Amino acid sequence: MGASKINNKTLRRLAIDFYFDGETLYKKSSDRTLLRCLDDVEAKCGKKILERDLICRYGPLENIITNNAQNFNSKMIIELCAKWKMKHSNSSLYRLKMNGSVEAAKENVKEDYFEYGSHLQGLA
Repeated sequence: MGASKINNKTLRRLAIDFYFDGETLYKKSSDRTLLRCLDDVEAKCGKKILERDLICRYGPLENIITNNAQNFNSKMIIELCAKWKMKHSNSSLYRLKMNGSVEAAKENVKEDYFEYGSHLQGLA
């Protein structure tokens, strides 16, 4: 008994966001980076590593600011922040309104650099 055409289409659409490399399953994020999928054992191990290598070594942080990625909004991170009384905030690095200002500043730096370079060539 096989899947219907509609079910096959739905499965293909869902599978587009995943990538297999050998036995490792990755999920493609919105910015096309690959996120390694973890099972429960690996996720608990990751939590232990965060606690042992970061929190226990340097102490709990007042605030953790991460992007809106799913891996930083997981149940594990929420539990970790609650256990160590840390505040977890999300931030977005891309700000459409600021993009024009950044591009204008970059162009100004380029112009200044080329003007300075032509000035130095005139002295030689």
